[in-house]
Amino acid sequence: MKRVLLVVLVIIMIFSFAGCTKPPVVEEKKPTDVVAIVNGEEISLEEYNKNFKILEYTYTMTYGDGIWTEEYNGRPLKEVIIEELLNNLIKEKLIANEVVKEGIVVEEEKIDSYFNDFIASVEADQDLNAFYNENDITEDFIKEQIKMQLLVDEFYKIVQDDVAQDDVVLEDMYDNFKLEVSARHILLSSKEVAEDTLSRVNSGEEDFADIAKELSEDPGSAAVGGDLGYFARGVMVPEFENASFSLEKGETSELIETDYGFHIIRVEDYRTFNSLIEDGISVEEEEMFKNYIVSYLANEAFDKRISQLYDNADIEKYMENIQQ
Repeated sequence: MKRVLLVVLVIIMIFSFAGCTKPPVVEEKKPTDVVAIVNGEEISLEEYNKNFKILEYTYTMTYGDGIWTEEYNGRPLKEVIIEELLNNLIKEKLIANEVVKEGIVVEEEKIDSYFNDFIASVEADQDLNAFYNENDITEDFIKEQIKMQLLVDEFYKIVQDDVAQDDVVLEDMYDNFKLEVSARHILLSSKEVAEDTLSRVNSGEEDFADIAKELSEDPGSAAVGGDLGYFARGVMVPEFENASFSLEKGETSELIETDYGFHIIRVEDYRTFNSLIEDGISVEEEEMFKNYIVSYLANEAFDKRISQLYDNADIEKYMENIQQ
């Protein structure tokens, strides 16, 4: 009887411990040969590495080896490029899938035509040709990159067509969008002097042009009171442009820092499409400005659509697989 009781107790203890023991956690094995999975589709490490090699070669040939010791916004440039390249490959895949949903197909003949032109340019450059051979940049890889770019182009056309048909938005742009700005500026190398000068300007006791003549270090405009005349978008450095086109007539900026120094900007006037029409422009100029406005809106809409695709996608990144 004691023996039977002992066996029963042993069995109960075994099942009790079995019930209390948690099953071993099986860690999900992460892939080592992909850099991202986008809505279930993989971007391979091989594809990423080839794209990076091409990018690295292009940057080095354009800017020299020293470019890789540079920093961008406080981060090593190479680190930024690695991250941005991955994001761009993800966006390309999202765009390609979106275009395919629209029923758009890139014809093989078109891909072959672009490929033949590209190969001709590569073969004409001995160093570039050697680079492609050494890094196993194959015909299939190049054609896939061409196909992807053509799909991105098709996506842009879809967005651009949508913009071109939005008469309400276009009419508002024709009336309010600043195509050209007339401005004066004062350029100073010392921030302390620039802050004092801005106080003088804001006091309103002196004429802006007189202060510019006295203090501005811009040799091209100081003698004429800082007058830059009319300039279009894309002419000035980004910081200067953003400030100039955000100001209304008669408004003065805060200190704007660029690579040239510290600027104080006063907007004198601006021109819109409708004001240019009133002043009298040619039919060719009118068409040029209309196309510019559509392109400007399309670029904004294009970026917005891509951001929406990115935000709504199921994306897994495997940065750890990228050797830096």
